[in-house]
Formats: sequence, C-alpha cells, structure tokens
Amino acid sequence: MPMTLAPALLLALIAAAEGRPPLEAEALVPEPPRHLQAAALCGRGRLLIDDDRATSLTEARGLFERAVAEYPRDACGHAGLSRTLALLYVRGVEEDDALIAAALTAGRRGVEMDDSSAEAHAALGRALLLDQQNPEAERAVRIALERDPASVPALVAAAQVQSANRQHELARETLERAVALAPHIPSIHLALGNVELLGGDDARAVEHYHDALTLLPGYVPAQLQMAVAIEAMGGYRDAAEILREVLEKHEESRSRAELFMGLSLMKRSRWEEALIVLGRAQFKTKRWISGGTISYYKGICLEEMQRDDEAVAAYRDVIDNYPGATAGFSDGEPLSFRAFEALGRMRLAAGDIEGAAAVMEEGAKRTGASLELALGLARLYSDFNYPQKAVSMLEQAVHRPMTPRIARAQLEAYVAWARLLPLVKDDGANSRLVESLASHTEALHDLDDRVRDLDAMRALSIAGDGPQALTWLRRATDRGYAHVAWIQDDPELESLRKAPGFDDLVGKVSRQNSPTN
Repeated sequence: MPMTLAPALLLALIAAAEGRPPLEAEALVPEPPRHLQAAALCGRGRLLIDDDRATSLTEARGLFERAVAEYPRDACGHAGLSRTLALLYVRGVEEDDALIAAALTAGRRGVEMDDSSAEAHAALGRALLLDQQNPEAERAVRIALERDPASVPALVAAAQVQSANRQHELARETLERAVALAPHIPSIHLALGNVELLGGDDARAVEHYHDALTLLPGYVPAQLQMAVAIEAMGGYRDAAEILREVLEKHEESRSRAELFMGLSLMKRSRWEEALIVLGRAQFKTKRWISGGTISYYKGICLEEMQRDDEAVAAYRDVIDNYPGATAGFSDGEPLSFRAFEALGRMRLAAGDIEGAAAVMEEGAKRTGASLELALGLARLYSDFNYPQKAVSMLEQAVHRPMTPRIARAQLEAYVAWARLLPLVKDDGANSRLVESLASHTEALHDLDDRVRDLDAMRALSIAGDGPQALTWLRRATDRGYAHVAWIQDDPELESLRKAPGFDDLVGKVSRQNSPTN
C-alpha cells in the first residue's frame, strides 16, 4: 500500500528540494470566509439587546465584539457594543466600573465612523449619561434625533436623558413614540413605568411593568420596579412576595433585591430590620448603585436608631470612598452630597452650629456640589442670623449653567436670595441678582416650562424689578397659563402688580378664560 504524505509535509519537501525555506504553517491554512456581514451581526445583536436578559446581553456583546474586530470601520458594531456594555452595567450583569469607560470609547468610535448614524449618537448619549456627563449626553441624544426622529434607540436614549434631567412629562411623550414604533420591546415598557413612578402615578406604572412582564416573564428589572410601585399603593405583602421571588430565582440580582427590601423596611420605619437586610447586599462597583448606596442608607437607619457615631462613619464612608454612588440610574445626584447634608443635620441636632456649617461648606466646595446642599447651607446661615453669608453662598450656587435637571433648585435659590436682600447691607445685590437671572434667559426659554417662568417672575418681583417680572408672567400666559387670580393677593408680588401693563395682562387672560368664552 503506497504511503501518502500530508500536504504540508509534501510542500516542505518540495521547497527543500528547490532550495527554498519552507512555508509558515499558518500560511497553509486559509482564513475562513466572512459569510456574515456587519449588518447581519449587528442585526442579531440588536434583537438580543431587545430581549434584555442577562444571557442575551452577554451573547450580544460577543456578536458586537466580532463585528468590531472584523469590520472596524462599520459604525454599527461600535454603537451596538457601546449600548451592550452600558446595559450590562446598568442591569448589574457585570459589576465593573470599567464598563463605563469602555462604553464611552465604543460610542465615540461609532460616531467617528459614521456621524450620520442616529444609533451611534444615541449610544454615545447613553454612555455619557452613565458617566454622569448630563449636558454632553443631552447634546448627543439631540443630534441622534436630528439624524433620525424615528430611531427607536435614539428615542429611548433621549427619554433616559430627559428623565435624568427630571423632565418626566417630556420623557413620557418620547417613550410613547418609541412604543408606537416598537411595542414588542419589554425595556421600553419598563422605562415608561419608571417615568410614571417618578411622576407619582403608581397605578399607571404598574400597568407598564405588567406589559413588560407579559412580553418577557421573569424580567427582573420590571419585577423590582413593580414591587416598588405596588408598595407605594399600599400592597406591602404583594411587594414583599415579588422581592422574595427574585431572591429565590435570580441569584445574580440578589443584592439589588436586598437593597429594595431594605428600602421597603425603611419606609415603614423598621430601622433595625432594614439595617440587617442592607448588610446582606454586596456590590463590587463604586459608582451608581454600589457599596456607597448601601452605606448611605445604613447611615439613615443608624441615625434614626440614635447610633450617631456609627451613622457618622457610614456617611463619611460614602463621602470618602464612593463619590460617584447614587440612589439609582434615574437619579444621577451623588449621594455624597446628601451625606454632607446628613452630617450637618446631625451636628445641628447636637447644637454644634459651627461644626454643621463647616461640614456643609466642605461639601459645597467640592466639584459638582448639588444646589440642594448650597440651599441647605444658606438656610442654615439665614436661620442663625448670618444673612450676608447666606446671600454669598446663594450667589455662588446659581453661577452655573442652567440645565433642566437643576433648573428648579436654581430658581429656588434665586427666590431665597431675593428674600434675603432686605437683610444685607449690599447696595449692588439687587442688580447682581437681576443680571445673574437675565444671563439664564435663553436656557429658561429652552426649558419651555411655565412653572419655571413663574419662579423667575417671583424672584424678580421680590428683588423689586416689576417690569422684568411681568415679562416672565407674560411668557407663561402666552404659553397657556391662565390661573392668575392668586397673584393679586400674594404679598411677594407687589412689585409685579405695580408694573405698567400688569392690569391689562391679567384682565386679558381672565376674559379669555371666562366661562362665557
């Protein structure tokens, strides 16, 4: 029987006979043909993202990584990978803060490869929001919708940014457009439920969570949020049963379920039980829902139980070790600033006014300090008869870009500043307030929010600038505000009532909205 040589050995022998070096082994094995194009890999990856289960997201990551490796100049792989990494982090499938930076890198790469891609800009917007860069995230999702107003990923990303900026009504409208285009995606119904829950409509939230669970039974994020909504409606037993089911069937979500259960106990002032349950929750991350989240809520429990030294240690743990921890993905405010407020509150309760001011000033000086913290410190100074310090704190606090997220607190700060004006010896304080508020005119117009217009009206009236206050009232009425009768009796609006044209405006609005019309 003749001997047969393997092809590789045969070629090597021929090369040797001809005096040539043998071919490298890998050169003898051709690369497998790329039967699957980027569009096929990305299309399948998108379907897995829509499924939103842990196993599906892990599979999606593999597909998008392959798309990026084989088609590095195609935007869809980078955009899909960015979306997937963000979801793996948000859903807690992978507890690794490095995923945020990786999602940002992939999102930016997608936009670089195709600036016309709505999906790429939307993915970048989500990653920026996850990195707590809200203004940049807002710009990215706005560009995404300009590229394609009917892009479902762009609509969902825009709604997430709007919700984070506390524009809940706008987020609802955006998500309703997304549902009309893609009613089969469970995560959109989940997002709608979250918006309703944040807006205070618990019953509507339950309906949306039920829709998500109908489409995807055992969908853990919807189960957890369903428990919160049902509990808010008084269904404590039903909520507890949902959380127990998650604990029993979804080991990967155990810590989140323990956190939710601990919060439930806290709402019923069962502090000791809540502390035990919170102690069972373990997170590996330092940002968003993390160990800092647990420390903050433990601090509240310990404070309520009058275990002050332990409470202080818990709050300091948040401040020193978890500056990026938050209460959840719909609330990007770092809990470290609430921890500063809590420490100030505790020192006040102990009669240590100077200590309270010192710790709150420490927080107010930190980058990204919340306006709520500045307002709290200003109230503290005002209550203890330091109006000049209060005005100085408020003047510094409002000197930042006005965004939808902070607009309410920012205008509240202007009103507080105006109320303190009669108590300070500063001839230029009134004009500085008016000029400072005027610098936000364009941002206030962009908000398109009548309530914020009325806040600006109040601050300006208290500061004595009736004509400017009337300008903001007119803007509110031009956009449909009709309840003007109360203005006649509000003592803080005297300057407004004296402004030329006020009576004509109120009379016109009253006639337009009378029953006879």
